[in-house]
Amino acid sequence: MGDLVREIMKILQDIVVMDENYIRKTLNREAYIERYLQDNKINYHTFEFYAPVPSFEKYYLYVDGENIPVLPDGLESGRINEPNLKDSSDLDYLYSHPNINFSSRADANAISTPNFYRTTALAVAKRDVPKILNAKDIDGYLRVKITDVKTKAFLLGNIEDPKRVGVIHYDALWTGAIDNSLSVASVLTLVKNGEINLKDNLILLVGFTEVTYYWPEYWDYSFRRVIEKFEFIPQKENIIVDSFGYRKTLVIDLRNKKPETFAEKVVYDSYRIFGDKIAQIAVTIDDLFPIYHSNIDTVDKVNIKELEVGIVSVSYTHLTLPTSDL
Repeated sequence: MGDLVREIMKILQDIVVMDENYIRKTLNREAYIERYLQDNKINYHTFEFYAPVPSFEKYYLYVDGENIPVLPDGLESGRINEPNLKDSSDLDYLYSHPNINFSSRADANAISTPNFYRTTALAVAKRDVPKILNAKDIDGYLRVKITDVKTKAFLLGNIEDPKRVGVIHYDALWTGAIDNSLSVASVLTLVKNGEINLKDNLILLVGFTEVTYYWPEYWDYSFRRVIEKFEFIPQKENIIVDSFGYRKTLVIDLRNKKPETFAEKVVYDSYRIFGDKIAQIAVTIDDLFPIYHSNIDTVDKVNIKELEVGIVSVSYTHLTLPTSDL
């Protein structure tokens, strides 16, 4: 187990960087995966398609003349001159008013973007909220350009009739160590070391899933394109590997789980396109919130004990779930 952990952490150190350019970050990640597969002589197939992706060209926020650190999470260009504060932790991605938002459930120093809005929106850290509430002058701006970007999905293993499919999104926002670089590093390492049976199963790595200009579910454009091409996937057992290794790592059976909160519904909606036989290896959304889609989702957040739990969950009897009858 120790050797596997070291290999995983080495990949993580290679790929986790703070980059506010989502397109560049994703394409760099795509190139890294392909080099890794080639260097380690792992057979793979690719499926190429174009995705409409927001390029955040310019953004800033001045509050009474002070430059406040922000991240963009709006999909429309425009100005913000009013203190319309929004708590983004409710994951209400349908909220359509220009806003400055913060996640009340994030770390005070985190600039978190739990979701994106089809309007002009800027995210700030919770620590800066009092400045906005007491502001006399607000000057915010966001310029967004939508670009059709050519991207690749990687398919490893049985692409004809797999017993089950492991689904991993390889793109990440801002830093993205837990969401979802650790999953990428873990699966690549397990495949390289023969811990996943590629004869019987399929590993699917997909990019540009965090945000596209596609409404209302702006996160599932790439997933939809892949499933249109490989129509058998929703008929299989699908195991989603997304955001584990931070707090308690769980195998969440999504077949029988009824979402109890709006946040849980959003998580469920993110993957319901993969059919009814579906489970997720992850932390709960409640446990993820302190660093979710933020600039502090960094390598130091990895809990080695929980990473080891995730390794066992992913590789156990070759991607089947130890406590499930999937």
